[in-house]
Amino acid sequence: MDKTKQPGIKFDGIILSDINFNRKPNIPNDLEIKVNFLADRITNDKNGTIKITTELKMEKDTELFVELKMEHIGLFSIDSNENMAMEEFLKCNGPALMFPYIRECVTDITCKAGMNPVILPPMNIVAMIKDNDICK
Repeated sequence: MDKTKQPGIKFDGIILSDINFNRKPNIPNDLEIKVNFLADRITNDKNGTIKITTELKMEKDTELFVELKMEHIGLFSIDSNENMAMEEFLKCNGPALMFPYIRECVTDITCKAGMNPVILPPMNIVAMIKDNDICK
């Protein structure tokens, strides 16, 4: 790979493939928010996909008030100036490209649910999913 050139891989889009959201009617303001990311990737010669499952739980004293689980699929393809292997690109660059869309979706869903919107802070999603072996 020539580090002076772009990777030659396009981010073709993102799909919200599955969502499950539950909340109780009365939600306290001081909930603890737990976020977890799971990831899986599939590649072939010219295309790649990453499926990221986001799990968000809001609880107080072990009582669950809000639970959100959603799956996003990122679509990637190689353009004519390939400079990086798809597998290598999907390990870390793919999740980083998808994260702003995941953040926006969490905020939008929680806002539309009639509660204070959950705005995930900027975070290193790649570091959070390393345990799932995607970036190794």
